[in-house]
Amino acid sequence: MTIVARLGADPPARLFNSALAAYAVVTAWEVGLLDELRAAGRLDIARFAREHDLHEPSVRAVLSALEWAEVVRVSDDAHEARTADAFPEIYATKGFFGWLLGGCGELLRTGGVVAQGGSWGRGLIRRDAGRIGTGTADFGRQFIDPVLDRMLEGIDYTCIADLGCGNGDRLVRAVLARPGSRGVGIDIAPDAIELARKRVAEAGLLDRVVLVEADVCRLEPRPEFADVDVATCFLMGHDFWPRENCLAVLDGFRAVFPRLGGIALGDTYRSERSPGADLPILTLGFEYVHALMDKYVPTLGEWRDVFPDSGWRCQAEHDVTLPPNTKIFHLVRAS
Repeated sequence: MTIVARLGADPPARLFNSALAAYAVVTAWEVGLLDELRAAGRLDIARFAREHDLHEPSVRAVLSALEWAEVVRVSDDAHEARTADAFPEIYATKGFFGWLLGGCGELLRTGGVVAQGGSWGRGLIRRDAGRIGTGTADFGRQFIDPVLDRMLEGIDYTCIADLGCGNGDRLVRAVLARPGSRGVGIDIAPDAIELARKRVAEAGLLDRVVLVEADVCRLEPRPEFADVDVATCFLMGHDFWPRENCLAVLDGFRAVFPRLGGIALGDTYRSERSPGADLPILTLGFEYVHALMDKYVPTLGEWRDVFPDSGWRCQAEHDVTLPPNTKIFHLVRAS
């Protein structure tokens, strides 16, 4: 039976089993199972569990869910698991699963209470910043960073800031790509800053990169920001909104970073299409999560409309294949 036939029958079973298989993707990634399968194409189930100090029945349950979705195939004697038809695509997009179900899992679990509103319900909004950073870094490395790298090749900079730096991967790469340059990473989440600090240390850049725990939307001038001449900001621009707030944040960057000449602002914008069978990965989850959080997600038209009044001019737009509905805006300081 093909995966299309299997997923197309019995709507309740399809939804139930799809949810479980999606969580299995996250678990398999976190325990190293996906990486092992990608490297070798197969694995001995009992040996893998033993060598990684994992509970074997749990590993088998994860593989069973993944087999239902045709991500893996378990041998008839149940000794071995191999990659199956859907494995390459699932491996490439695992970061989206990690972002939604790992990073936003608690929010999804408490959605019924959160949706009721009130201070008590809103107070239950919880997300795992470390897992969000890991997920976004994984799909960003594959789909966003190559576009950014091509942009930065044509831009001169001596000090680059990453606004919402997450685990620090993007900042480290940008500093390593430009000998003698320095970097500043800013993130509101302590867990993200800790991950970034480890990444910076691993890259041997502790003398060239400064990390600041702060809210990008409420920055104040400080000595570390004085020499920043280029900034990047990815997958958090919607946090600047609504419009008047966005204008204030973008204009504020001009004062906070006095030498800042350009920003690479990449973000996912709100889809204006109705949900259908051809809806791509992330779109529904991205808008669902931000609705629960009462976070406004602007459309592409709203982004384009805000720049002329922001103190910045959009010099170019760069398309990103994944996440869907995502662009990188190259902003330059308006005179």
